[in-house]
Amino acid sequence: MPLEPITLLDNDEAALSNRQALFIERNVAAHLGHDTLKAIREGNYRLENGTKVEWSAAVAAAVDAKATIPPDMQLPEASAGHWPTTSLTVANTTTLRQQSAWWTTARGHSS
Repeated sequence: MPLEPITLLDNDEAALSNRQALFIERNVAAHLGHDTLKAIREGNYRLENGTKVEWSAAVAAAVDAKATIPPDMQLPEASAGHWPTTSLTVANTTTLRQQSAWWTTARGHSS
């Protein structure tokens, strides 16, 4: 499977922007951590508009589907896949920013 040329999305401005986005006041980080633990314990959380997101069944299914691969295990041969080429982009971004960009694009909205 051919690999297309790599797209590189990086510059000093992106690096600075990411550093600034990752700076969180200690009390805000603590609040986010407490909210996260509460959502994990209760199996749900609420969006800003009050909508309840129930995720306990999805988390349980993911845990049940987990497979541990020992370091010395021989992996099966991978299939060629259904795509004629593979493209790769290297971007200086954060996981949340990239996920947000992907979600916006997938839903057909512009950012």
